[in-house]
Amino acid sequence: MSESSICLGKKDPNGKRPLKNCRTPALLREKLRRLAIPNLCYVSPTETETNWIPEHLGRAAQTWVSPDSVSMIHEALTAGSRVRVFNLPWKKGSKWKTALEELAQDGWVSLHWQFNDGSEGGGGGTAKLARIQRSAPCRSLAPQVIVPNLKRRLSGVTATIVRLLPVQARSINIAAFGFGLPDALPRISLHQLLCPPSKLQNPWRIWHARRNTEMLLGLCLKHLLRQKFKLLFTSASQRVHTRYTRFLISQMDAVVAVSAKTQSYLKRPSTIIMHGIDTAAFQPPANRAALRRKLRLPAGLLIGCFGRIRRQKGTDVFVDAMLEALPCFPNATAILLGRAVAQHIPYLRRLQQKIAQHGLADRILFLQEVSVRQTAQWYQALDLFVAPQRWEGFGLTPLEAMSCGVPVIATKVGAFEEIVQENQTGLLVAPGSAAELSQAVKTALANPDHLKIWSENARARILKNFRLETEAQALNHLYRHLLNEPNFDSQPLENPS
Repeated sequence: MSESSICLGKKDPNGKRPLKNCRTPALLREKLRRLAIPNLCYVSPTETETNWIPEHLGRAAQTWVSPDSVSMIHEALTAGSRVRVFNLPWKKGSKWKTALEELAQDGWVSLHWQFNDGSEGGGGGTAKLARIQRSAPCRSLAPQVIVPNLKRRLSGVTATIVRLLPVQARSINIAAFGFGLPDALPRISLHQLLCPPSKLQNPWRIWHARRNTEMLLGLCLKHLLRQKFKLLFTSASQRVHTRYTRFLISQMDAVVAVSAKTQSYLKRPSTIIMHGIDTAAFQPPANRAALRRKLRLPAGLLIGCFGRIRRQKGTDVFVDAMLEALPCFPNATAILLGRAVAQHIPYLRRLQQKIAQHGLADRILFLQEVSVRQTAQWYQALDLFVAPQRWEGFGLTPLEAMSCGVPVIATKVGAFEEIVQENQTGLLVAPGSAAELSQAVKTALANPDHLKIWSENARARILKNFRLETEAQALNHLYRHLLNEPNFDSQPLENPS
């Protein structure tokens, strides 16, 4: 067996080390430790917590399989190019025989047989089936999870899909469907969407919607086109839903809420899975002074507010707060990073005129929106970040700032109260109150020692509670519950630690 081989079954390929009663990862790891089997990962086919299996499969040169069901081989074939077989039921009319022969005829896999003399060959005959190998060029198996994006314009939902899906794809067969997505993202066409999975795979698939239109399309696929989909909806809204939205949500097989406040607006059981952040991309700077010189930003204290320029985002509240606070700190500068769409240009012009009237045009700066990949360095240049939104679904900007070690002053909207810890990582204020926001900024800037402590606490809190990998793991965990339990009734699940 190769150094990175993996055993799926009731004993190792040589049949000399039976590993029984290992129905949980904890029992399994303890058993392997006692047996001192190097580089071997055993997985029971009756295992209920299978979300960690593909993480190991992706590192395997070859995978040994002795499953009790046809679907067990799906992850192995998807992750690796070769699958060794033992204890495989191979009799006339067996589902294994039918499924694998169809795949071989279609060119998906090649079947290798072992004859009485120990040699291997391809084709048929009465010899024992020894190995399944994906054909070259490889034809991937159909994704088990479909993530639709039915909005062409960039939005928060689209950004969530773009950053989250590649991380999820490391441990589950997932792909996006729709518009406005980068080419590098795993995607499927309409034809692939309408084609049922291979007979080797689980016949059920997950449709993970985040908008009303996507829920509606999922219902059409399931009920009109008779596709075997389990429907999942993620809700970020913090308002009373319309009757139409409530109807769509009631038809879902499971619902995810991105925060406790969002969950309070749902009229059905749901699982809370909060958003995470890429802590490798968003991390404290090695040299903030050098970074500011690179970005042509002034020295001294720097306060930032990032996002679209519009009333919902509280841009006017931030400007009014800065007009009051900055005269108390001559070395402080405020920057607003974002853009105003056509309908909000007059709103932007009024703010710029107001700033000019107060003589602070050189200390409250409106900068052009930058790409997602460039955003992190602008957070890294800050001493303090302000999230002044009047209302918000979730709000990622405090997460991004805190991940870069920047303290945050945020309004009590969205998930901000669950993200920012009062007097630990920053301060919380009432939405729409420029006076309260200004006082909070003054309090933060007046005590550099507090800012330093808050900075360290902010980064530590993100690493502990808001990693992107944690969000991906929790969603994949829920997917597998839906796939493994066709009659799953959407009871809340605990997020895996």
